[in-house]
Amino acid sequence: MDATSEQLRTAWIGALEWVMTRPGLLVSLPGGPKPLLPIGGPRLQSLLEHTRTNPAGLFDLLGGRRSHKVGPAFEALIQWGLVVGLGYECLGWDLQVQKEKRTIGALDLVVRSPEGKVEHWELAYKLYLQADGKLAWDHWVGPNERDRLSLKVEKMLTHQLPLSSRPEAQEALARIGVTQVDTHRVLLLGALFRPWKEQAMMAVDATEPSQGCWAHVSEVQEIASIYPRSRWSKREKPFWFGPWNQASDSLSGAELCRSLQENPPGRPQLWTCRTEVDTPFFFVSDTWGRPSE
Repeated sequence: MDATSEQLRTAWIGALEWVMTRPGLLVSLPGGPKPLLPIGGPRLQSLLEHTRTNPAGLFDLLGGRRSHKVGPAFEALIQWGLVVGLGYECLGWDLQVQKEKRTIGALDLVVRSPEGKVEHWELAYKLYLQADGKLAWDHWVGPNERDRLSLKVEKMLTHQLPLSSRPEAQEALARIGVTQVDTHRVLLLGALFRPWKEQAMMAVDATEPSQGCWAHVSEVQEIASIYPRSRWSKREKPFWFGPWNQASDSLSGAELCRSLQENPPGRPQLWTCRTEVDTPFFFVSDTWGRPSE
């Protein structure tokens, strides 16, 4: 295995460990916020060791998805972790549901638990930036300003999760041999980002305070001066997962400033600020979060 392949395998295994051991973003969703596996536990170690020595199965699964995107990559990681790490059987994924020959949605994952129960899981990995100092869900905004935590939760609870109980889903479920779904679960993972000058913030019903920071591009010079010894590593999609210290190349603060000034990002960029504590950091355009005039 060449260095590039080894680096890629290490990155995917790090992402797998991250998604399997992170709590859910919110405490109040069906299925609860408990991580799928505890950090350092024997089942996690067995899963990671199996994946290190037999990565082809995970890569095949990723290859069957649009794994250059964060969402499909996350779904593939969770499916792999449930099957290989927890003994689930995958019955179907991205199961299209139609009504009068029109697709009305899809079931992310239908699995059979080790106890024999059929479970419908809706999955999402999302990153949200706190926009205006308020903590309710509608004040946490996606980096591209097209999504909010409130909208995502509403869609998952009122459309995606109940879809498997609708009459239109029965034909799709029958194709995979399912006549009844016993359990429904939302798995919403990700990270929350506060404005970089603010203290850590706790979204309503969040399991943890904000893990990252965000700033406008025009503030990068000030940030670099505050963290003079920091190194900065850019996170390319789909690796918008932690662990945040998992990166190879890095820039000094001065190099980061030059990079962003010479090539102002048209879209938000995710970086790791590598100091004593590695922190994920979004840089967004100077118009982000500011209403157009």
